[in-house]
Amino acid sequence: MGKEETLVSAGKVRRDTRDGVLILTIDNPPLATLTSDVRASLLDAFDSAEADESIDAIVITGAADVFAAGASAGEAVDAGAPDLAALCDRIEASTKPVVAAIRGSCLGGGLELALAAHLRVAHPQARLGSPEITVGLVPRAGGTQRLPKV
Repeated sequence: MGKEETLVSAGKVRRDTRDGVLILTIDNPPLATLTSDVRASLLDAFDSAEADESIDAIVITGAADVFAAGASAGEAVDAGAPDLAALCDRIEASTKPVVAAIRGSCLGGGLELALAAHLRVAHPQARLGSPEITVGLVPRAGGTQRLPKV
């Protein structure tokens, strides 16, 4: 049996390592919004995983019944935090396989995050979508370019 270790980051992203697989769980209730601290924690986790030879693959998932939602509409812009497009580009460029394990809602920025992964696995009742389109907004983190490739 492989090494098991659990780390909890201040950015509401849990890091679990099991048999060479880094499992990143977005745990930012109630909707797993991709706030600036969540994006920064995910980016840090990817940078750490790239440098760690014991990590062979990365899985991104959400806690409870939500994979991830987009950014919080009321969140103030944090100039030091990575934007969603930069995070998605980083995920897509990972040299280690990245899997998005989707259960529940995967909407807006959450869908863009999942599309940046190399592989997506979804529960049969998962809901994926870009609700921002209904109010005239275009996905801005590369989702419109990544979706046709899926």
